[in-house]
Amino acid sequence: LMQESKEPIYKQKLERALAKIRTLLDINRQPQYAANISHSYQDKYALANFLSNTALAAILNALELLGINESNINLLRSWAQDRTVSLQFVSKEKCSFERETTRYVRLFSRVTDYFWKFVVMYELKVFQGNNPVDGIILQTRTSEYEIVTATKDMPRPDTVMFPKKEIEIGWLLRRLAKDNTPEFKINQKDGQTCHTPRRNIEVEEMMKNMGEMQRWCKQIISYLTSLFDVQIKGEAFDLDDALQAISAEDIFVPVVSVMEQSSSHKVIQEESRVLSTQDMNILLDEQKRSLSDKLYDLTMIYPSAADCKNLMSIEEVTEYVVLHHIQLITKEYHEGICSIEDELQKQLIEAIGKELTVKEFNEYMKFHNKKLLKKLFSPKGFCYNVRRPNRDPEGLLMFQQQFNDGTTSEPIHTLCEHLSPKNVSIPPLKVPINATTTVMMKGERYLHGWITHQFTGEKNGKLVLGAGVRQFGRLIVILGRLSSRDVFEPMSAIVIQNKDDIKIPIDLEHIPTPKDFENSIESLSAKQQCFARSFRRMQLSKSLFGVCVVQVKPQLERLFNLPENSLTKENKLTEDLLKLLMKYQIPSDLLSCDGEVDVGHLKVEQVRGHVERMILLVKNMRHKQEQEIIQKLEDLDQDLMQQRLDLEELMEQLDNIRNCLSVNMCKISTQSERTRYSPTAQFNQTTVVKINDPIQESKVNLNAKYKWEQCEENEKEFSADKGGNVRDYTKIPGELDQKLLNHDQDNALRPTILTPSQRWTKTSSKSIVSEPFTTVLDSSGQQNATNEAFDLLDALSKSGAILIEDVAVHVVIGMTHWFDKTLLECVIQDNVNPIEKLERSILNFASVIFSTPAFELVQSP
Repeated sequence: LMQESKEPIYKQKLERALAKIRTLLDINRQPQYAANISHSYQDKYALANFLSNTALAAILNALELLGINESNINLLRSWAQDRTVSLQFVSKEKCSFERETTRYVRLFSRVTDYFWKFVVMYELKVFQGNNPVDGIILQTRTSEYEIVTATKDMPRPDTVMFPKKEIEIGWLLRRLAKDNTPEFKINQKDGQTCHTPRRNIEVEEMMKNMGEMQRWCKQIISYLTSLFDVQIKGEAFDLDDALQAISAEDIFVPVVSVMEQSSSHKVIQEESRVLSTQDMNILLDEQKRSLSDKLYDLTMIYPSAADCKNLMSIEEVTEYVVLHHIQLITKEYHEGICSIEDELQKQLIEAIGKELTVKEFNEYMKFHNKKLLKKLFSPKGFCYNVRRPNRDPEGLLMFQQQFNDGTTSEPIHTLCEHLSPKNVSIPPLKVPINATTTVMMKGERYLHGWITHQFTGEKNGKLVLGAGVRQFGRLIVILGRLSSRDVFEPMSAIVIQNKDDIKIPIDLEHIPTPKDFENSIESLSAKQQCFARSFRRMQLSKSLFGVCVVQVKPQLERLFNLPENSLTKENKLTEDLLKLLMKYQIPSDLLSCDGEVDVGHLKVEQVRGHVERMILLVKNMRHKQEQEIIQKLEDLDQDLMQQRLDLEELMEQLDNIRNCLSVNMCKISTQSERTRYSPTAQFNQTTVVKINDPIQESKVNLNAKYKWEQCEENEKEFSADKGGNVRDYTKIPGELDQKLLNHDQDNALRPTILTPSQRWTKTSSKSIVSEPFTTVLDSSGQQNATNEAFDLLDALSKSGAILIEDVAVHVVIGMTHWFDKTLLECVIQDNVNPIEKLERSILNFASVIFSTPAFELVQSP
């Protein structure tokens, strides 16, 4: 119901209030708007206490006119110690027909008036708990008014009992001291419930109760307005003018967010800039004076209930003014408290020089993490050249974050653990590419721990995996997940070559935090918990996202028994080899170098000779096929010509028969009794002309695959490597889940599943000199690219018979620190430093990634 303070309007009202306050205080005093006074953070708490105590006292002053005064306040305060105390407004209306009269208007014009008796009964009481019968009646009245109508339709319902309007005021009474003065104070020592002068349990409770008080006042004011409307319309007055006359806008509201620079007067605390209790009483006295003056002026206009039974007596008008005044008090309190928070935000933005965006905060966290962690453990950009030792890079692999404005950031930074075959015995990775073939890959391993953060209502943008290759380069990029220690389950793959560039958006799925999961299954049965835990283990296993990058040229050299780097400059030969392998499915044994040759360049020449002969064979077969097709087309043309001639001859015969039939038609009609002529008898067999397609397209089975048995020697070698120093990455999600369950104090880190999107973008060039063009790969295009990549892997490994080396395997584990508010709200409203929160999360995450205690990761101060 209450809206956040609107600074320009609020400042205008504040200036008017300040002008009034200056007339009340000594001439040497200079109260000012709190934002214009140099003050401490503690002064903001003092200001919130001042506003709260002033608002409570102002509401009590107003309620005194409704009947809560010194005679019953102590009793109500004792009620509030152990039960709720509520104000209740009850009203009832009755309308009955009285009489009708006829009068003449002008000459011969008769008008009938119908008179109705409209009776209103209302009562305002205060009671304890749920027992209104034993409550104290504060106000009660029965009024009536005669309504005149031009028709006999009832102007009001016969009898109406309106819903009871109640408001709990125990919260106000419990804030009073023994002398019935307000005693509100924020408990700053409670760090769990007190965050800022605005965000603490005491002010939150006040704001909530003030909002309910405002709603209660609005309901009764609305009802009283409907009653006034009945009388004012009957007296032919304007309702808006009447309400303007009884408005409480000109009554002084003492709830003002002001401070004072001077320290020559008594203050709440020695160094506080907030007005003193004595000053508060001066403001409250002015409120009571202005309220009394307003009501006194109204007594000159409206009669008392004892003198009349009208709907709009001074009692109803007083009730309207008081409730409207309480409404304004609650509104000013809300705006004053919110102004403290608004000023905090304004000061923070001024200190930084701008309002921070998520992108800028990400940049700072990269800077901070480099300062936090030792160089060995410091996050590194996910950007890797794909190359052989001492050679130019063939391609590039990079993870980037694309923001909502379309800009792309630098590579994301990850906690990286790198394993090289030179230093560690790395077992090969099994990659099943179809039901019968499992490719064995061996090479470098990278474990990446990627932690990001998400503020509510603020999007970080999309994660994009990019891979590119230089001219004459060729790579195979495989996306998948680790299903076990040595098994990589591929989801999709693509071959990129000759300046291709592929952009793959990555979708992020966040699963509940470990503590949220445990809290959710706490009340489930044992079997239900078992089911939930099993499903969560599956979800955690999906958080191991993997990218394999295979260099094609080195594997071609091994496949064809060529020396290392021998194909580096043999671009045409490489293209021809791949064309024979992929397009024509030529077995590699027909192209590989024989073992008899020892000289490197002779091996290359031998393979070149095999390739040339095979290409020549393919050309001959293609030429032969073309000749066969041409011959079949010529034969088909001759057959068609012959069939055309036969058809023309048949047509001539049919014409002759048709002529004979017309000549003999008369003879047939005279001899019909004896002989019945049937034209079909001349043709006891129907001639069917069927032209078959003479071309039976001979298809070459290019999809035949050569399946090879797994090499037993390689299997023995791989199994010997198992059990080495390589960590089982599939256990990390479980370890991380347990770590966060015990040490994630904020319960904010959520495991994140990375999944390739359904739309990829590929930029290619037809030749080295042509302009690049962009295509979009949907699900069918991705499937075709995957099949092409798997076919090449099958050829390079001889269907799994030989090991594929020069492979880089990147395993990414994602986590997201989730904030339940925006960046500024976390800092201003919760008094939280998100940098410290993320720092703790990074240390917990890094200790699992590097298997190192957190204190050993941090740089020395």
